[in-house]
Amino acid sequence: MLVVTCDVNITQYRSLQAKLCKIMDKEKDSLCFYYLGNKCDTKIEHFGIKDTCEPEGILMV
Repeated sequence: MLVVTCDVNITQYRSLQAKLCKIMDKEKDSLCFYYLGNKCDTKIEHFGIKDTCEPEGILMV
């Protein structure tokens, strides 16, 4: 698993999301976007093969 953090505004976020979704292999890869802040556990966007993005073990950002 690869974890990358970015501090971006909404325009930069949508651009990054579109680029990553375009280059990912939808048959093999999963992308999960986590919004940090209040109620962050309900603000997750998922693209790709897995139904959910449940990190295994400890996830430190």
